[in-house]
Amino acid sequence: MLKNGISTYTVGGDDTVVIDRIVTTYKKTNLNVPDRAWLDVMVPRTMTRIRYDWSAYVSALYPRHKLADDDSIAANNADSVVTPNRMHGSWAARCNIYATEAWIEDVPRTVAESLFAIDPNDRNRMQTRQEVLVIGNLMVLAGALEFQV
Repeated sequence: MLKNGISTYTVGGDDTVVIDRIVTTYKKTNLNVPDRAWLDVMVPRTMTRIRYDWSAYVSALYPRHKLADDDSIAANNADSVVTPNRMHGSWAARCNIYATEAWIEDVPRTVAESLFAIDPNDRNRMQTRQEVLVIGNLMVLAGALEFQV
């Protein structure tokens, strides 16, 4: 049922309903290719939280900053200028917090594979690519309990 987008629940003796596991109805990409990446509701929830936090963090840290190349003279002015490398460093610091909050894993890989660059067609825009590995959830404990004779 879970693979088909149907969440599971249990009804207690007092008629209270407890949700066992919630899943989304996402099953295929826009190109109609089967995809389970977003099936577990915790994936979009975690990604939404990271997106919100990162956006708020950047807005607070760099409220009215200029955008300059890493090797420019202006890059030395950390009070009012942000560069791709500085933003990358901010992302690295934030990823450590996300890992501490148990939202993501493998911060070194995430930071190494993330890219930050000024858009060559729009000097007011920083292009980024930030991949994260969302931490898993203990939803199934599969084990064998055996006795000895």
